[in-house]
Amino acid sequence: MLHLHRLLRFFRFHCSTRTECERMTILLRLVLSLVLVANVHAQQVTLNGTVTDREGSPLVGATIRVTNTRYGAYTKSKGSFSISMPTAVDVRLTVSIVGYKSKEVDVKAADLGEPLRISLETDHLKLKEAVVVGYGTKQRVELTGSVAQIDSREIAQNTYGNFENAIVGRAPGVQVINSNGMAGSAMTIRVRGVGSLTASGEPLYVIDGIPVTQGDFGGKDRLATQTNALASINPNDIESIDILKDADAAAIYGSRGSNGVVLITTKKGSSGATRFNVSYFRGQTSETNRPRLLNGDEFRSLWSEANRQDSIALSILRPTARFTAKPLPGGLSPSQFANTDWLGLTMQKGEITDAAITASGGTNAVTFFTSLGYRNESSFAVGNTFERINGRANVDFKATEKVSLGLSTNLNYTMNNRVPSAWAGGIGAAQSSALPYFPIYNADGTYFEPQRPWYAMYNPVAQLNENTFENTESRLLTNLYAQIALPEHFALRLQGGFDLLNFTDRRYTSQIVQSEAEAEARKVGVNNVILNATLSYDNSILEGLKLSAILAMETQASNQLVTGLRGRNFPNPAFRNPTSAVVRDAYSFETAFTFLSYITRWNLNYLDKYYVSLTGRADGSSRFGSENRYGFFPSIGAGWILSNEDFLKGVESISLLKLRASIGLTGNADGIDDYQWQGTYKAGADYGGTAGIRPERLANPLLGWEQTRQIDITTEAGFFNGRLQATVSWYHKLTSNVLLNVAVPASTGFSSILKNVGSFENTGVEVVLSGYPISSGEFTWRTDLSVAHNTNKVIDNAELPPDAIGGPGETRILVGYPVGTFFINRSAGVQSRTDSVVVQRRRSGNSVNFITDRNDPRWNQFYDTTIVIVGGSQLFYNLNGRITDQYDLNDRVALGNPYPTWFGSFTNTINWKGFDLTAMIYYQFGNQIYDDAAKRQVGNLASNFNQTKDLTEKRWQNEGDVTNVPRLSLTENYDINTDRFIYDGSFVRLRQLTLGYTVPGDYLEMAGLSSLRVYVTGQNLITWTNYPGWDPEIMRDQDGAQGRNLGAGVTYLTPPQARQIVIGINAGF
Repeated sequence: MLHLHRLLRFFRFHCSTRTECERMTILLRLVLSLVLVANVHAQQVTLNGTVTDREGSPLVGATIRVTNTRYGAYTKSKGSFSISMPTAVDVRLTVSIVGYKSKEVDVKAADLGEPLRISLETDHLKLKEAVVVGYGTKQRVELTGSVAQIDSREIAQNTYGNFENAIVGRAPGVQVINSNGMAGSAMTIRVRGVGSLTASGEPLYVIDGIPVTQGDFGGKDRLATQTNALASINPNDIESIDILKDADAAAIYGSRGSNGVVLITTKKGSSGATRFNVSYFRGQTSETNRPRLLNGDEFRSLWSEANRQDSIALSILRPTARFTAKPLPGGLSPSQFANTDWLGLTMQKGEITDAAITASGGTNAVTFFTSLGYRNESSFAVGNTFERINGRANVDFKATEKVSLGLSTNLNYTMNNRVPSAWAGGIGAAQSSALPYFPIYNADGTYFEPQRPWYAMYNPVAQLNENTFENTESRLLTNLYAQIALPEHFALRLQGGFDLLNFTDRRYTSQIVQSEAEAEARKVGVNNVILNATLSYDNSILEGLKLSAILAMETQASNQLVTGLRGRNFPNPAFRNPTSAVVRDAYSFETAFTFLSYITRWNLNYLDKYYVSLTGRADGSSRFGSENRYGFFPSIGAGWILSNEDFLKGVESISLLKLRASIGLTGNADGIDDYQWQGTYKAGADYGGTAGIRPERLANPLLGWEQTRQIDITTEAGFFNGRLQATVSWYHKLTSNVLLNVAVPASTGFSSILKNVGSFENTGVEVVLSGYPISSGEFTWRTDLSVAHNTNKVIDNAELPPDAIGGPGETRILVGYPVGTFFINRSAGVQSRTDSVVVQRRRSGNSVNFITDRNDPRWNQFYDTTIVIVGGSQLFYNLNGRITDQYDLNDRVALGNPYPTWFGSFTNTINWKGFDLTAMIYYQFGNQIYDDAAKRQVGNLASNFNQTKDLTEKRWQNEGDVTNVPRLSLTENYDINTDRFIYDGSFVRLRQLTLGYTVPGDYLEMAGLSSLRVYVTGQNLITWTNYPGWDPEIMRDQDGAQGRNLGAGVTYLTPPQARQIVIGINAGF
C-alpha cells in the first residue's frame, strides 16, 4: 500500500500538464480501489461445521451466531452450516436449538478454515428458556409466578383451524372447551376455574404485545351456533403461547388479568440465507358420536303404545270415562308415511385442506418472516364450511447499534357458512322436531311442511337447500415498535398497534320454509388502537444482585359500530337482498371504551438463588362510574432455588429444587356493557306514530371492577439431570365485588340495578410429572402427566332469591354451591306396580319459595294421603325428602356441579430413527351435564320430538318393571325439569394420535431440501364415557357472559365434537 502512494506522488511530480496529472490520479486511484477490494476478498474466510446431538445425530435448524457480530447461519439437512466472515480473527460462536442446551464455542483465527463439529446436550429442564411474561421476557429459572408455555412444535401438532385447540392438555389448570365440532365454532378457555358470575370469564388475549378484539360477533340464536373471532388467526404463524395463570404473572395486566392472560408471540426471522417452509395436510372430519333415534315405524309403534297406556291409566283412575286416542301429528294419511333419516340427511363426511408457505431470513441488519396460508374446511354438518386466507409479514430492522425498529402486520379473511342447530332447524330439528315418519317432499315435489299443534316444524332439508347464513370477517392486525438502547443499561421501547375487524352477517330464509321470505344484512366494525411506552433497566446493582425493572404507560381506545337492515315479503323469490323487500327495518348502534394504564415491575435476583418480583398496575376505564373509575392491582412473588445452595450441591440426583410463592390482586373489566354505569336511554318507545326514547337502565356511579385476590404456592423439582421433573402448585382465588343485578323499589320504574355485591372462590391443585423413561442412542421416550383439581363455591349472592339470577337448563347462583349448580326437582323414580301408595302433598295455598330452614313454620305444611298410583307413573321427592306425586317448583334443590373437579392429560412421545409417535389422552371427572332436551326425547312423545332409542328402550312397559323412565303417555306432563336428566359428564378421550417420519439428510440433498417430514394425525379418535348423549365435552351456546358462565354443564341438542384424520407433509428448503 505504501508503494502505491509513493507511485501516485511520483506520477504527479513527473506529469507534464495539469489535465494529465488529474487523469493519471483518477486512474491510479481506481487501480488502488481494485487492489483494496481484492485484498479484502483475499482475507475473507468461511467457517464450516456440523451440529449434532450427543449421540452424533445431526440437528437441523440450529442457530449459530458469531457473538457480538451480525453474522450467523442455520444448520441444514445434515446439521451442516457455513458462515462467511470478512477477516480471520478469534471468534466465539453461540449455538442454540429448542430442546437442547445452548453452547458457546471459542475458535481461534488460525483454526477458522478447519471444519467444526459441535455437540449439544439435551436440555430437559429448559431453565434458560425465554418465557413471555408481558412487557418483556424472563428465563424460566427466574419465574416467581405461574406461566404455562406451548411452543411451536406443540402448536404444529394441532390440525384444527384455531390456536385454542393447541392448548388442550398442554397447559395444567387451563380448561379449553370447543362449544361443538362445527367449522368456525366458538371456544371457551377457563384458567384455574370459573372467572366470573355475570361478567366475562374469558382470558385476555395479547398478540405480540397488543390486546386484541375477541368474542362472538355472529350472535347466537335458534338458527346457528356461535362464531369465533379469533379463528382468523393462523396457528402456523405462532411461535409460542404463554398463559399467565396466577396474580404474580397476570397482575401486569391489572384490571383485565383475573381470568388469566394468553400471550401469543408470532414467528420472526433470523439473519442468514432465506429459508422456505411448506406445510400441507388434507383429511376428513366426522362426528365423534351419533345418537340412535327412532325410525318412522318405531315412532308410530310407540305412539300407539302411548295411547294404549293412557287408555289403561284412565280406566284405573276414572273407570267411567271415555278414552279418545290422539292422532299422530302432521295430519298424514298412511300412504304418506315414510322412514326418513333426517339426521343422516343433514350430516356428512367433511373435508379439510390446509396449506401454508413461509419464508424467513435476512441480513445482519434486517430480518424477516413472511407467510401465506389457506384453509378450507367442511364439517360433519351439511352446508357448514369455514374458509380462511391469511398473510403475515414480520420485519425487524437494526437501524444503528442502539436503535432497532420493527413492523408486524397480519391480514386475514374468513368466510363461515353456518347452519341451523337448534330444534327449529337443520341438524337440531333433524334430531328432534323432524319426526321420522314425515316425508321430505310432498307428492307434487314441494317440500313437506306439516302443521304442528304449538310450533312449526322446519324441514331440515328445505332449510339447508333454500336458506343461507353466511358470515365473513376481514381483520388487519398491525403493530410497530422502536427499541432504543440508552446509557447506563436503560432501554426505551415505543410500541403502537391497531386491530381493525370488519364482520358481516348475511341471512336469508326462504318463503318455502316459512310463510314469507326474510333477509338480513348486518355489519360490525371494530377499531381497536393501543399505544404504549416502556422504560426498562437491566443490570447488576450490587455484587451478586441483579435488577430488572420496567416503567410503562399504555392507552387503549376501542370503537364498535353495528349497522343492519332487515327485510321481509319479497316480490320475487329471486330477490334475496333486504333492500328489495316490501317491508324494511334498519337499525344501528355504536359503543366505545377506553383504558389508561400505568405499569411497573421490579425483578431482583440475588446470587441466582433468591428471586423477588414486585408488580403494580393502575388502570382507569370508561366502563366504570366516576367514583370507581381507577383501580390499583399489585402483586408480589418470591422464589428460592434450594438446589443452588451449598447444602444440596453435592446431591447429584437433584438437578433442581425450587420453591416459589405469590399473592396479588387482579381485576375484571370485560363482558359488561360499555355504558353500564350510566343512566342510558333506548330508542323504540314510539307513541302515536312518533318515534320516542325510554330510560334503559338506572345510573350507578359507584359501579367498579370485579377483583380477584390469588395466592399461589409452588414446588418445582428436577432429578437425574432433568430426566424426571415434577411441579406441584396450590392456589386460592377469591373473587369479590362481583357484578349482580340487585332488586330496587318498583317506584324507580326498574326491577334491578347492577352493583358490586357478590363473591365466590376457586381453590385448586395442579400436579405435573414429566420424564424420559428411555433416552439412549436413537430411541427416546418422553412422558407427561398433568392433573388439575379445582372446586368453586359461591360465598355471597347478595341474598337474592334463587330465580333472580339464572342460566340455561335451570342453573343458578346459590350460596354454598358451585357456580351454575342445577336448581331442580328430584325424581323418585317410577311406580313399579299399580297400587295404593302413601304420598306427601303440600297443602293448597301454602306454596313457598325454597324453604331450607326447618324452624320455619311453613316447613311442615304438608300432609300425608293414600292414593292410587298407576304403574309407570313418575314420582318425586319434596323438600322433606318424602315421595310425592306432585311436581312442585317449591321442592327444587341445588344439585350437581357443571365444572369438572379433575381434568388433565397423559401424553407420550417416542422417537426412533426418524420415526415419531405422539399419543395424548385427555380426561375430566367430577362434573355433571344437564341434558335440557332429554325431557322431550326420553319417552315424551307428547313433546312431538323424536326419541333417543337407548334411553327410551328402558321405559316402563309392564306391571313390575323397575326403571326410572316412566310409561309412554300423550296426556301426562313429562316436559318437566328433574334430576333424571342430570348425567355424569366424566370422560377419557384419545385426543391426539400422530405418527410421523422425518426423512434423513442423505436423501434430502438430492432433492434440494433441507428437511422433510410426513405424518398422519387423528384427533378425538376414541371416547370412553357413561354419558348417554352425543358428546360429554359440551358448552351450550349463549350470547351473554352470564349464560356462558352458568351454562357450562347444559346441553340442548348441542352438536358433538369433531373427529379428524389427516395426512400431511412439511418440507423445508
